[in-house]
Amino acid sequence: MKEYIFEYNKLKNKKIEYLDFSNKEELVFKAPEKDCPHQILNFILPNKLKEINGETIDKRLHINSIKASGVEYIESFAFLDSNIRYFDFEKSSFTGIERGTFICSNIEKIKLPNTLKTIDDSAFKDSKLDWIMLPKSLTSIGHKSFASCVNLTKITFPENLYWISSNAFEDCINLKEIVLPNSIEYITNDSFKGCSSLETLILPKNIDIKNFEWLIDKEYFKKGNIKRIKYLGNTKDTIMYLRKKCEEKNLIFESNTIDSLLEQGKSFKQINNIFMKEIEEK
Repeated sequence: MKEYIFEYNKLKNKKIEYLDFSNKEELVFKAPEKDCPHQILNFILPNKLKEINGETIDKRLHINSIKASGVEYIESFAFLDSNIRYFDFEKSSFTGIERGTFICSNIEKIKLPNTLKTIDDSAFKDSKLDWIMLPKSLTSIGHKSFASCVNLTKITFPENLYWISSNAFEDCINLKEIVLPNSIEYITNDSFKGCSSLETLILPKNIDIKNFEWLIDKEYFKKGNIKRIKYLGNTKDTIMYLRKKCEEKNLIFESNTIDSLLEQGKSFKQINNIFMKEIEEK
């Protein structure tokens, strides 16, 4: 593959607003041997570039954002210790983020393709990630994939996600809210270990709470500040169970069904009697 070496002595400005290589051949982008004082704000990779590895973009280059539309595969550790802050892969077509791809990098935001199915172990571990939109195609998140992403405050999981591996979000100390999807089948009891700022857990309407009882166990959140459990469903026995558990643990419990009945002027005692009657009639 051909190399493109940036010749900074030919560039007038130290801040380059825009470099577009979209119509070029596949290239490997290299910095010159001397210092690289120039900052490239927006960098568009060649559409014909199908694979990215650790040598594709010289880590000495000061690049703010990268956009790539033709990438089909990114090698493990490709952006290890990278200074690039923003990635736009929305129009690419890779199906997985490999092990350690963005580990210990300065990445802050990333747009992912709707072909993505898996995020492998330690993919974003110890990075500066603070925003990510997970695509609907995503089905699994690997071990420690987002561990110690201390700038991450909220994560909303897509509806096809069924697997969150052990320690996936360990020590995301500023993560405040988790919204789980209906499709979730597997979470370990340490997937969110050390999320000490976690305040709100939102449970999907189809959750089988008996399989996820540890989610509301005081031991699970003993290092956290969990304050609120919200249930999006209307299954009466699940509502009763969650409400009882939240009362025991001094947590705020919210339910769309309870909110609706309260708006109708029902008291909590009346709501309790309604639920108990329906459960007894089953």
